[in-house]
Amino acid sequence: MALTCNDSNFPILKKQLHECITVLNAHKWLIDSFILDFFTEHHWEKLPSSWAATFDSLSLNDLGRWMLESHGKVSTVLPLSLLALKRFNQSRALDRNLISSPVPVVQYLEHQNYESKFSDSNCFELDKETNSSTQEGKVRNIFRKHVKPKKQHELSRLSQICALVANTAECKTVVDVGAGVGHLSRQLSYIYGLDLVCVESQEEYGAAASKFDVQLESAFSRLGISCQNSPQHITLTLHPTTKNLTEFLDCNSHVDNKFNQFGLIGLHTCGDLGPTLIRNFVHVPEIKFLLGIGCCYMKMDLDKFSASSLFFADKLNHLLIFSDLQVLEVSQ
Repeated sequence: MALTCNDSNFPILKKQLHECITVLNAHKWLIDSFILDFFTEHHWEKLPSSWAATFDSLSLNDLGRWMLESHGKVSTVLPLSLLALKRFNQSRALDRNLISSPVPVVQYLEHQNYESKFSDSNCFELDKETNSSTQEGKVRNIFRKHVKPKKQHELSRLSQICALVANTAECKTVVDVGAGVGHLSRQLSYIYGLDLVCVESQEEYGAAASKFDVQLESAFSRLGISCQNSPQHITLTLHPTTKNLTEFLDCNSHVDNKFNQFGLIGLHTCGDLGPTLIRNFVHVPEIKFLLGIGCCYMKMDLDKFSASSLFFADKLNHLLIFSDLQVLEVSQ
């Protein structure tokens, strides 16, 4: 399921969200079943008798194939309620196919009447295999230092998208909230030439980021590469009550940039930080774009989540217990 939220299709999206909440509420007994409590809470006895009989008759391999394959078949007749649940989940599942290039983002921007500024030659792929003896390979190895392979993939994709959106919006200043030790900001600054302001609540992370910046610039110097932009690091904590990020940054930071126009990014925005960035993007005109990937949903105050009012207004709540939110976090 992929649906862009706008005025024309908002009723469709709202209807689909309501359907999801209805199904979640109907199966809350299953969702709230934590696997570690299987024996102590007698989870097997909570299954509908037709489901239990079916699962008992199938091998683990057959059951696994049926669950994971779109048109998986088994030798026994399955309960209609189980078939319906699988079909509904398939129809509402997000597309998990790998997006190999920023082209879909380009198409979206053009559909929104933006003139996209994208070129394959401008993309830097950190996780691409190259000869380490070449100049290109040496540069990649510099950026790979201190970065695990999974993180390399994330940084490569998000930095491409951020550079594309920033250039399209003609917005060179980018604020990286929850910047950590600055891996993402270094790519955006040194590879794509953007002006980065890194906001991090942990002072030791900011210090480490500055140290890594110096190491990178030293390595670049040995390769004969000049560095035009260096990220600026500030130690600052955003709270869920932060309503105007522009004023907050102007009053609490000592950086060269004035926050008249900037983009906002966050890779793994923990708990309430994600909704806080969304609210500021909606209400603060100086923020021209937002790219955020959330995490640690179990730490989120659902009353403050941006979409919560959509459900609460219609009294269609689905309150998640802590273990649900942990599962949501692991499945991200």
